[in-house]
Amino acid sequence: MLNSERESLVEHLCTRTSMWVLPPTYDSVAAYLSGFDAALEGGFLQGFREWLIVRADGCNNLGWSSIVAYVIFPDHDDPITFLRSSDANDEFARKELHRLYTDYRADLAKTGLRGIYYEYEKWLHKQSWYGDSSPDYLP
Repeated sequence: MLNSERESLVEHLCTRTSMWVLPPTYDSVAAYLSGFDAALEGGFLQGFREWLIVRADGCNNLGWSSIVAYVIFPDHDDPITFLRSSDANDEFARKELHRLYTDYRADLAKTGLRGIYYEYEKWLHKQSWYGDSSPDYLP
């Protein structure tokens, strides 16, 4: 799948949601994208979660679709509940998901997966809980 086709798919899902999924919600879009990613054995969203973690400066214990809520609603105690609290928030989240995915693809084109994972690794090393007893620790 070409890069432009990937970005077009995400754009259509996020902006013309009811043409693709029912119910036409952020959660349905996220489920669709997760399924598409699974069908491609992780090749569609590879590095997206790590890219988001760096932007959120946290959420290392969450999946990508939850991290998006923390990135786009950083001033809320429970961004996921806030996202689901109104149709306007849900629509905003879908538009922001498209923007974030586009930004991620631009960074991926510029630095490659190695650059995405390098930034994530630098982020990990700044965390107090990350050390030689952590799984897959790299000194």
